[in-house]
Amino acid sequence: MDATYGGTIVGKNLKVTTQGASSAALATDRGERSVTVDNSTLETNGKGSPIIYSTGKITLTNSKGNVNGSQNVVVEGKNSATITNSTLSASGVGNRNNVDNAGVMLYQSMSGDAGNGTATFTSTNSTLSIQSTSSVYKSAPMFFVTNTSAIVNLKNKTLKFGSGILMSIKATSEWGNNGHNGGNVTLNADSQILNGAINLDQLSALTFNLKNGSTYTGQINNDQSAKSVKLTLDTSSKITLTGDTYVSSLEDADSTYSNINFNGYKFYVNGKALNA
Repeated sequence: MDATYGGTIVGKNLKVTTQGASSAALATDRGERSVTVDNSTLETNGKGSPIIYSTGKITLTNSKGNVNGSQNVVVEGKNSATITNSTLSASGVGNRNNVDNAGVMLYQSMSGDAGNGTATFTSTNSTLSIQSTSSVYKSAPMFFVTNTSAIVNLKNKTLKFGSGILMSIKATSEWGNNGHNGGNVTLNADSQILNGAINLDQLSALTFNLKNGSTYTGQINNDQSAKSVKLTLDTSSKITLTGDTYVSSLEDADSTYSNINFNGYKFYVNGKALNA
């Protein structure tokens, strides 16, 4: 189901199965149009064939999806995908020399299919998985962002993956101009449990906001390579470190930092250890 050049698709109670390569179940193409689907069952089986490939606005609610040769969702350029009350499971296998293995990918291909801008992924009350039987289960990050700005909004969502890498934000040789093709990500967690490392390269930046009782367990920028990392916590949210973490700035509504479990590791803010 592909909307393009002014097209709009609205579907309900659908069963969609695709077999070929580059055959997403729900897609938009040039023209940044919209697809809205509810209460449906979706399956893809080809390489480069996620449930959602968005170069427009795609919304999926109350549905189930199974992906046997790709990521769950791909958003390209200044476009969006929104998933609510749904369950998606994917192999997580990428389509470009394995650099894009992931549960969800946000990027800019520079092909002209999508305008430059901010890619947005929003998911609420849903489950997103990388299949435990997948060849990349132990290596693929849940989220991969490259050559674009991106916003990831997560609320009360379950994430299942085996790599221990929640998010990889980095440049590759596949997309964009060398030296200018990292990722710039805002990750918003609302009533959300998150686990896993967040890794960035020297061209990439992260703003990470936790609110309404969100928890994060992991390590951020452990190799100190990121361009910048900004972390914001409200008093109800907590983080637990699983490795040394390096951020450029910290805004914690709890001035005593009692909502940070250092767990024996160092937490550096602009080069200075918070728990020295």
